[in-house]
Order: sequence, then structure tokens, then C-alpha cells
Amino acid sequence: MINRIYYAIWADGIRKMQMVNSSKKTNWKFISNVLMSTAGFVNVLFLSVLLPKKFLWDYLVYLQIDFSGSAYLSNVSFGATISSVFFIMNYMLIFRKARYQSFIDNYKFYNGKLFIGYFVVSIWVPILVMVGGMLAAKYF
Repeated sequence: MINRIYYAIWADGIRKMQMVNSSKKTNWKFISNVLMSTAGFVNVLFLSVLLPKKFLWDYLVYLQIDFSGSAYLSNVSFGATISSVFFIMNYMLIFRKARYQSFIDNYKFYNGKLFIGYFVVSIWVPILVMVGGMLAAKYF
């Protein structure tokens, strides 16, 4: 079931990117992969904060490259590593050997609304939960 939702989001996004970028000659594959990888990265970070620390966070820390003396560089490397995992995974599941061609006709086209909806919800829900948590901590 989850893979059907995943492929439906991708099929909707690919069709919309192809329509928008047909006249601009931009690399729609790269742009759509970056957007979906960003959404996946934010979802994993959000889940790692919501779930108990021992469940996910301890395993994600192993992906971090330690730059001794610089917490900023360590955090950036952590983010880049997780993002690259999503980028490579999306490439293998969607774009390798033009696999997207096989499922693009099997899923309904929502004019990009499904793709954009997933991206916006993935980005804004963690921000709204964080702001709500800060407001609740301040006023309650």
C-alpha cells in the first residue's frame, strides 16, 4: 500500500515536471529528485524527534561524520549524508533504467497537486508542530 502511494506521488510529480519543463529545457529529473529527497529528509528528522531517542536517533548518529571542534560541520555532514541516502534511493527506485515510464501511466494525474501537497505537508507539519510545542511550553 505504501509503495502505491509513493509511486502515485512520483507519477504525479513527474508528469507535472515534464509539462512545466518541456519549454524551459531544465533537468526535471534532478529537480524532482531533490524535492522528494528533501521531503524524505525532513520526514526522517521529524520522526527521529517524535519517536523515543533509542528507536531511531542512535542509528542515525552512525551516519554522522565527526569534524572534531566544529559542531556545525558535523551537523551539515549529517544532513548531507541522510539527504544523499534519499537521493540515491529515489534514483534507484524511480529513474534507473527509466523505470518511471512503467508506472507513469498506471497512476492518476492530479496536475501536480499530490506531489506539491506531499512536499508542503512534509516541510510545514514539522515546523507547525515545533511552534505549537514552543507555544504550549510557554503558556502551559
